[in-house]
Amino acid sequence: MRLPFHALSIALATVALPGTAGAHDWYQGLVSPHGVVCCGNTDCRPVPYRVDASTGKEEIEANGSWWPVEYDKVLNLSTPDGGAHACWSNPRGRPEFRCIILPGMASLTLPVTPAVVGR
Repeated sequence: MRLPFHALSIALATVALPGTAGAHDWYQGLVSPHGVVCCGNTDCRPVPYRVDASTGKEEIEANGSWWPVEYDKVLNLSTPDGGAHACWSNPRGRPEFRCIILPGMASLTLPVTPAVVGR
């Protein structure tokens, strides 16, 4: 028996796409710089990222609007897809960000200052 093309496409897409839990697993265990758990099981997701040309400030999109990056919530790690991700709980209005991950963060290194001994 041959499946119609659309039924076959749906079946293949269902098998090929990871489940919600599997795709969300890498967020588990992340903690904000303030010690807050980032993810409440559905609060983290990929987000669009840009540098606003008029202000030069980094922004992420959440709840349908662009918001300035809150640097005190940024984690220094990379994401599986290399893109920006954010975790927040309120789905409407101004997001209450817990964690933000920006593209390229894992490649940043802090300058090393030599320890001064005996002064």
